[in-house]
Amino acid sequence: MREIEVKILEIDKEAISDKILNLGGEQTDERVIVDNFYDYPDGRLKKIHEVLRVRNSEKEKEIVYKCAKEKNDEFKIHREIETSLGSPETMMEILEKCGLVIVRHTEKKRTSFEFENVKIEIDEYPDIPPFIEIEGPDEESIRTAVEKLGYQMKDTTSVTGHQVIRKYGKDPANVRF
Repeated sequence: MREIEVKILEIDKEAISDKILNLGGEQTDERVIVDNFYDYPDGRLKKIHEVLRVRNSEKEKEIVYKCAKEKNDEFKIHREIETSLGSPETMMEILEKCGLVIVRHTEKKRTSFEFENVKIEIDEYPDIPPFIEIEGPDEESIRTAVEKLGYQMKDTTSVTGHQVIRKYGKDPANVRF
């Protein structure tokens, strides 16, 4: 699967939620997500800009491998390989038996919306202003959603969640409520 997304930082959660709903979007979920990121002790995945994540929430229990980001200044685009898990804890034990270690643990609150053909997620980390992620099937659908929400593409960023956390002076290796 190819993931295409942008973020808009420092949003007003209530105002954006109301705007999405008034435009005909639908709130689909609100949950706390716990992500554990794995790498080998020598950091070989980080060196090639790839990520292995085990996600656990009420809605999602999955493992995801994110390939290196494609060269694109406007959008964050990369290939993802993912599958659902029956037991994230068992998968984490398997990864550790294979020699991988947890390099980051993050917890966030996520409010999800469906709007036309894009997903809009409002993410909230402890002590970091909320931001939105807009993910769609192509760049044009994302541009359209950005504009309908009252923003311009110059207001967006293609940084990773890790980079957002670091921007606000937090340690992305350990973000907990």
